[in-house]
Amino acid sequence: IVNGKGEGPASPDKAFSTPEGAPNAPTFLKIINPTLDSLTLEWGPPVHPNGILTEYTLKFQPINSTHELGPLQEIVISANESSLILRNLNYSTRYKFYFYAHTSAGPGSQITEESVTIMDEAGIPQPALSAGKEIFYATSP
Repeated sequence: IVNGKGEGPASPDKAFSTPEGAPNAPTFLKIINPTLDSLTLEWGPPVHPNGILTEYTLKFQPINSTHELGPLQEIVISANESSLILRNLNYSTRYKFYFYAHTSAGPGSQITEESVTIMDEAGIPQPALSAGKEIFYATSP
């Protein structure tokens, strides 16, 4: 501290830790490689995790032609993952996704996105091989 008499003695360093907080929203959620019955999701971790990320939660539901939301499904994903392939989805169907990260303090802010599975495979290139995690989602008739 400096005052009119000059600089005072330095204070000793004090180490301390603060409790974790809920993370900010993931930086992005992209849906790529749509096929008849699958979508690939990629995401970036929160800029401010406010602690150690423990997991991600993905919630998703179909949206019908009259914009009514179908049943909500939930998947818990390891914190070290950055992509996911959802398989066994309904063809030519719009889905709404809700995605958020967790720390030990709980869930953070969510990011939302929508995407559509394709109607037919004509003219669609084959997706590249991926080392990401795959989730097989069972749809009911």
